[in-house]
Amino acid sequence: MQFLDYIQYKEACQDIERFQHLVRHYIGWEHLISDAPPLQDLIPETTEDMQTNRQLLERELNRLIPVVRRYLHIADVEMEYGIKRRDKQEGFFNLLSDFFSPPQRLNPPLYEMVLRATDQGLGYFEKKKLWAKRNLYNPLFWLGCLLGMPLDVLKTAGIESPNKILEEAYGWIIRVLLFIGLTLLIRYYWPDITFEQIKSVLKL
Repeated sequence: MQFLDYIQYKEACQDIERFQHLVRHYIGWEHLISDAPPLQDLIPETTEDMQTNRQLLERELNRLIPVVRRYLHIADVEMEYGIKRRDKQEGFFNLLSDFFSPPQRLNPPLYEMVLRATDQGLGYFEKKKLWAKRNLYNPLFWLGCLLGMPLDVLKTAGIESPNKILEEAYGWIIRVLLFIGLTLLIRYYWPDITFEQIKSVLKL
């Protein structure tokens, strides 16, 4: 269902944005924090104790890292980078998996690489969310959902290969839904047309 896709894409955008804001607070530089909401809005349990807040930040980042890493993988965003010293390859590191233990002397700094990568992922899911939202207003999309609903019900009931009776029943359901869908579509574009004219057009 496109509606469920829209909700999933919206949640992905919210998770990535929240992760970015937490990263800004974790780095702690004023010019980064100014681009983020107050920490208490992100983590309501925050206190006056800086050490406690630091632990809360690490906890929330740890919880989001696997989620955001999965989103970036779906968006095909580069997260693996090689480590070179004296022009020799010494291994690889992952922007998110190694967030708390990055290699030294990274250029650009790790936080810039993380924010850049998450911006790319955010752009991907914002576009997917927009496409899914547009489909919600597409009558042909909802017609397709109606036509596919009986088969979805059968699959949900555990019937992967319906027998002949169910196939015939499904065929009649498809005809009824197709008639209803086409009737609504025709009446939408030609409101003056009568029911008898619709039957004549559809040869029913």
